Amino acid sequence: MKIKLIFFSLLLFTSLSNAQEITILNTITKKIISYATILNIKEKRGFYTNEKGHFPLTILNSDSISISHIGYETLKLKVSEIKDSIFLKPNLEILDEIKIVAGESKEKTIGYIKKAKTLSWNINEKTELATLIKYKKKYKTAYIRKVYIPIGKMQLDYKNNKVLKSYPKFNSVFRLHIYSNSKGTPGIELLKKPLIIECNQNSEKIIEVDVSNEFIKLPGKGVFIAIEMIGELDNKRKLLNKKNRLILPSFKFTKRKKRNISSVTFTKTIYDNGKWKTTKNHNKLIKNFSEFNMAVSLTLGIYD
Repeated sequence: MKIKLIFFSLLLFTSLSNAQEITILNTITKKIISYATILNIKEKRGFYTNEKGHFPLTILNSDSISISHIGYETLKLKVSEIKDSIFLKPNLEILDEIKIVAGESKEKTIGYIKKAKTLSWNINEKTELATLIKYKKKYKTAYIRKVYIPIGKMQLDYKNNKVLKSYPKFNSVFRLHIYSNSKGTPGIELLKKPLIIECNQNSEKIIEVDVSNEFIKLPGKGVFIAIEMIGELDNKRKLLNKKNRLILPSFKFTKRKKRNISSVTFTKTIYDNGKWKTTKNHNKLIKNFSEFNMAVSLTLGIYD
């Protein structure tokens, strides 16, 4: 009888545990939405759904939550209203008509891809870096075709007062953002769909992302190229809880200036209510740290 009771308890526990798994879905296609951002509104604490759009209900410690994802309307709801699934509405805003000047285009790459990259910055999960690329030369029509992100794979450890270099295996996932320039800080998202990038020890040293299908014009004010670190995946592709430990890859920074480009770098966490902070006081060990900027570059399609 005791064995049966234990067995029944285990079944009940398993059933309750499974019932607590919530899935985020597209309200039209019913497809899963991977790596959506969940914010506990009262506690200002956030996390992500996993690759399958799941998260455990037990992780919510707030009366209300906010769910957001590129290409979808942000949803706010009470925890008491949550059932097995939550549906997000695609953002169906009417896009501006795209008019491309007749004739062939020419390509030009701008940014810091050829500059010396003297600093690597590892960022924690749930953290964003955003660097402004403002090109001083004016083009009548220029679209962003590609984004280049230099990365580092080296890990530094300290043992017996010595610095040890290693190149461990890793598998991380991060999200690319392109923001407008709103009075010198990152503004609205210009991408219409999420660009999720997986990266490991075998990835290229410069990650190339094709965004030509987004038809994003390079405005005179420039754009912010941002990296949002979602986290590191285990062998079963589940997000690890790194507990503020550094995550690979690192992102390359440069102090070298370019005559025709203005840059500034900001950082924020996903639960900071969109409050971007400059890197001025971020690292006091490096002199004039705020003069360093993430060494991203852009390829433009120019129709003059």
